[in-house]
Amino acid sequence: MGAIHICVFVRHDIIDCASNVSTTYVACGIGNVMYNKGAVAVRMNFYDTSVAFICAHLAANKEKVIIFFFFLFACCLLVVIDLL
Repeated sequence: MGAIHICVFVRHDIIDCASNVSTTYVACGIGNVMYNKGAVAVRMNFYDTSVAFICAHLAANKEKVIIFFFFLFACCLLVVIDLL
């Protein structure tokens, strides 16, 4: 059906400063298995700092704003937990 992608680019002259790179995803589509809604993430250590990049695609609908924020929170929480 669809997919969510994320790309993180690191310049070649500082590539050695990036370590412990890991990735994960959370499906929040139909039945939590369809890949049209959800989030993907990349986590890495850069020098002495841990950074995470999260890309999320969730339903936008005024009438379902509570559900939107629930899924946003759930996606971010599951991504962070999975990356620990």
